[in-house]
Amino acid sequence: LFRSKIGLNAVPFGTGNLSMKMIPSITPYNGESLDEMNDLIIRSKAAWGYSANLMELWTPDLIVTEKDLERRQFFVGSISGRLVLLYSLSELSENSCELEDCWVEPELQRTGLGRAIFQDIGVRMEENGWRLMRIVSDPSAAGFYLRMGASRVGETPSKPVGRTLPVF
Repeated sequence: LFRSKIGLNAVPFGTGNLSMKMIPSITPYNGESLDEMNDLIIRSKAAWGYSANLMELWTPDLIVTEKDLERRQFFVGSISGRLVLLYSLSELSENSCELEDCWVEPELQRTGLGRAIFQDIGVRMEENGWRLMRIVSDPSAAGFYLRMGASRVGETPSKPVGRTLPVF
């Protein structure tokens, strides 16, 4: 689980390799192209080196649909008109949410955009009165969530059979 730390230990913007002016404003989804969003998601997942067979297996669960846009809050960030990050939150209860998407353009990973996302998430959590956030992570991203302050609380089954995902 991740506990909102706004005002206490919020992670500052620009702590990676991007200059402050390169950190995009993160704004609520506003009709950006679903194709562009889904292309970013697939590129980001594939950057972990997964096989074409696994990517094909997971793609139906990864892509964002119109129905997803209705049931989750999506946030996006662009640099020079190019979508470079997105994340989505869904409410679990009055005081908790789930991070359902968290994607950064592969060539910009490890530049501070993930930290910028988490600072923005803290603001959104505070706005909605959420104190806890559940995260089901790709195993390759688990270290990132730990660095952001999440605590691992378990695991959940995934595809293919036998694979599990860490839960924070």
